[in-house]
Amino acid sequence: MGIVKPPLRVAIVGIDGSGKSSTTLRGIQLLGQLLGNERTILKPGRDAFVVRGGVVTYMTPRLSRFFERLFRRADATRRRSWIGLSRILFVLAQGIVEPALIRRCRPDLVLSTRCMVLDPAVYAGVYFPWLDRRLSLAHRLRAARLASRLPCRDVYILLRTPPREAMGRIHRRISRDHGREPLPREYWLHLHEEEATLARLGRRFDEALGEARKLAAIEVIEIDTSASGEEAVAQRIANEVLARLAIRERRND
Repeated sequence: MGIVKPPLRVAIVGIDGSGKSSTTLRGIQLLGQLLGNERTILKPGRDAFVVRGGVVTYMTPRLSRFFERLFRRADATRRRSWIGLSRILFVLAQGIVEPALIRRCRPDLVLSTRCMVLDPAVYAGVYFPWLDRRLSLAHRLRAARLASRLPCRDVYILLRTPPREAMGRIHRRISRDHGREPLPREYWLHLHEEEATLARLGRRFDEALGEARKLAAIEVIEIDTSASGEEAVAQRIANEVLARLAIRERRND
């Protein structure tokens, strides 16, 4: 039995409203078409799935539904600590689920819309403000890595979006998804979805990526989403990932 090569791990990161989910899903679709039957792609996290030969297979659907319900209930309380605890539980679960999916599916590429090391460190200060006073971002990053038991990603694709533009996208998304429901728009906003907080989170992502470079040999690619449409951003993501897969393949030959 041959040695199983570790997959290339890529995370799409950025503030809410930067287009992480939509461009990642479109990027995976493009990659699936380009890679065909030769490569397997795993998208872990919420609604985890595997793509091979253009066929999408959803994994752990019950777990995804459980966390979807948990997040809705926690968000409805509007209490930062409860929302934060629900996210911590998700991170702990991913520390078990992601390695299990990798062992089972043996993907060539693991592509996620968040990083279970970087994102918890960045958002912890939102849900637990006292952490900003007691723990530096570097300490939170190390704590998140220990808690998740997951490595930093090999490549981070940072989607840069001005906070005001991000808020516009968030409001358009709410209008599209909840426009007919008899609740005010503010009800659907997450606690951190306001312009000043998004600006602060953007700075924290820069700081966290700098600290992550001290923990692992990571690569950071920046994409300005305000200068390109969703399709162009997704194509850029696909092209960057393809280039890194080709580099890794040459190194392994």
